[in-house]
Amino acid sequence: MDTADAVVGAGLESRTDGITRGYNLTSVISSFLACFKVFDKFQPFMIGEIASVDAMARTAIVIDHKTQRQIVIRFDKSIERILTKNKSKFVEIIGKIRIDRHYNPISISSINKIIPVDTSDIRITEVLPKYLVMISSSEPAIKVELNEDNRFYSAELRDLNIFACGFTRDELKENLKESVDICWDEFVREDDSDFALSAQTLRKMLLKTFKEV
Repeated sequence: MDTADAVVGAGLESRTDGITRGYNLTSVISSFLACFKVFDKFQPFMIGEIASVDAMARTAIVIDHKTQRQIVIRFDKSIERILTKNKSKFVEIIGKIRIDRHYNPISISSINKIIPVDTSDIRITEVLPKYLVMISSSEPAIKVELNEDNRFYSAELRDLNIFACGFTRDELKENLKESVDICWDEFVREDDSDFALSAQTLRKMLLKTFKEV
């Protein structure tokens, strides 16, 4: 599911009104969740905690932390090791997840992949569009965390006005790249004659950090 355009474009700071209409993580999260207003019975991913693993029965229990619902999953030998290794930890589950009308997971009918949740920082060079390179001597790190319900990732680099969300770390990176792209278009490529002071400051920061190739 491609949510990048809706997610990163929603809260973009007004170039003329200054930071009172700021681009911030709260507005990005609201827009991210708004992408899922059209109800579908299934979604392809979720984040949950592996509560227990029964290797003999080939079943495991995953907890959705928002509802505290315990979901029983059946697994084959190919993912047994990663389930056992990540017991009591959060994982990304990629597969076919049935949800209710409030978008809460009900059951998992198939699993394609299980990936341990990774909230380590993302290097800015990992999410740069192909036309940009770093010119700053120090590479800023993008802070990553799970939201308060442990349902999805959020990330921000406030100094450069970069914010994004994603249900998986890969989706998060794609949305961060789109955020950088939009920020560069809006604050560097556009005429800055009517920019507010905050927008002028951001433009200078971007030009000190990156350049086009």
